[in-house]
Amino acid sequence: MPKLINDLKEIKREFAMVSKPELNAKLYQALAGWKNVQDLSALNVHPVVPGYRLLRLDERVKSPVLPTFEVVMLCDTTKQVVYYNRVLVMTISDLNIKPATQSLVWRSREHKHDTVLHKVAANVFTNYILNDYNAIVSDGNQTSGGRFFWEGQVSAAMHRGNNAYFYKMMSAELERIKDDDDFNLLKDFIWGDTAAFEQNLIIISKDNLPLDRKYQMPMDIIEELDKTDIQKVVMAEQDSDLTKE
Repeated sequence: MPKLINDLKEIKREFAMVSKPELNAKLYQALAGWKNVQDLSALNVHPVVPGYRLLRLDERVKSPVLPTFEVVMLCDTTKQVVYYNRVLVMTISDLNIKPATQSLVWRSREHKHDTVLHKVAANVFTNYILNDYNAIVSDGNQTSGGRFFWEGQVSAAMHRGNNAYFYKMMSAELERIKDDDDFNLLKDFIWGDTAAFEQNLIIISKDNLPLDRKYQMPMDIIEELDKTDIQKVVMAEQDSDLTKE
C-alpha cells in the first residue's frame, strides 16, 4: 500500500470518468439502467434522503481474475453519480479469508450533495463491505486522500475492537498494528512514493489472523490490486453496446 499517486495529471486522468460532467452523465445513465441491482438503503448502511439511491450493482464491470461489484449513490433529481466505489473480492487461502478491496473510490464535491454524502465512504466501508466480507485489504496505489481515509479507518477499526495488520507481500509476513501509537510508528514504512510501496498492504479484519505463518498472496491478485482502472467503469457500457450491434 501503498504507493502514493502525487502526479495531478495522473489523478485527473484516473478520475475523469466520474469527475467530468459529460462523462458523469453518461455513467449515470449506464448505472441507472442496470438490472442486476440491490438497493442498500434498507440495510441501514448509510442514511439516504428522497431523490438519492444507494445501490450495489453486480456483473456490470468484470475482472478476469476477481469477482467485482460496484457500490454507487445516484442523484435522480440531477441525474448524477455522486458516489462511486468499485470493489473486488479475493480469496487468500493461506489466511482462510475472502476479503474485499476498494479499487477506486470517488465522491462528488458539489456543495448541494454534501449532507447526503457526509461519511458515506466510511459507512459503506464499515457497515457494508467489512460487515459482509469480514476483512478489507487496501489497494496498491493511493492518492493522498486515500491515505488520509485509510489512516482514519485503521484507527476507527482498532477502537471498535476490530483487528488491523500490516501485510508485507515481499516477505509474506503479517504484523499486527497494536494501537494508534504503533500505527504512527509504522506509517513511513507503509506509505511512500516508490513502486516498492505497492507491495505493502493493510488488512482490517473482524477476526484475529494468525501471525505464526507465511502468507503468500497469488500473483494474479497482486497484479489486479495494482490497477487503478476507472476506464473500465464507462467502457463496460460501450463494450455492451458493441455486442448488441
